[in-house]
Amino acid sequence: MPTILVSYIKLLFFPVSFNAEYMIPYTQTPFAATFLYSIAFLGVTGVITYRCYFHSRHLFFFMLWFWVILAPTMNLIPIANIMAERYLYLPSVGFCAILSCLLTGIGRQACSVISGENVPVGRWEKGGLRLFHLHRPKLSNSNYRQPFSTVMAGLIVVPAVLYLPLAIERNKVWRDQLTFWSKTLEVSPNSSRAHNNLGLAYFRKGLLDASRDEFKLAIRYEPDHAEAHSCLGTVYANQGLFDKAIMEIEEALRLQPNYPNAYKNLGIIYLNYKKTFKRHYPFFASS
Repeated sequence: MPTILVSYIKLLFFPVSFNAEYMIPYTQTPFAATFLYSIAFLGVTGVITYRCYFHSRHLFFFMLWFWVILAPTMNLIPIANIMAERYLYLPSVGFCAILSCLLTGIGRQACSVISGENVPVGRWEKGGLRLFHLHRPKLSNSNYRQPFSTVMAGLIVVPAVLYLPLAIERNKVWRDQLTFWSKTLEVSPNSSRAHNNLGLAYFRKGLLDASRDEFKLAIRYEPDHAEAHSCLGTVYANQGLFDKAIMEIEEALRLQPNYPNAYKNLGIIYLNYKKTFKRHYPFFASS
């Protein structure tokens, strides 16, 4: 989770390479480089958050907002997705507010320094560095406020304009389920969940062979995926392969005994299996 926390912060600064199904390898040892770097980075961030309490209550509040709102997604209690971009929606409010505070502070300081208003100057004296204020002749602060306001606006507008094409391109991925999960598999080809959902998208369009192949891949990457077994059984049933269908759905029920859809699908298969048996063997059916 420390590595994922750092990944979240990186996404806030560089919102590129989005993915609906992040495949995060588990850290096998506390001495792994990525783990140590992440711990060091989070430690520095924690110290900065603590120091902000004494110097800027606004920054402290928004930093605390980020960590507190993100905390429920840190898998202290395991949740479905170990990492997901949607978990950043509310925490990003704090992040944007922090950037706003920093940009505002930088602008004010820059105007103050250039205009010569109480610029802090230091000199070495016995016992260390002593700070005092050098009162230069005051220049009109308004002469500098407008240019710096323009610069600050540029720092906001330029990234927004650069990211706009990426946002438009990403929106195309959400056109439909088939497009969405196909694109997801381009980034995470080993995702059992993505293969299963793509199989469902194919199934809804009546592409049974493609659907069957995706469910098989989902089972290959996660043999205990009960939903994939049940869905594969449904595909086999639609192809008239009732024996294989029953076997797959029974496997799903073995893995997840309280799976209601599997029971429903198994009941439908038994019903259709009986009708097919009567149609081909009327003598046994009548007896």
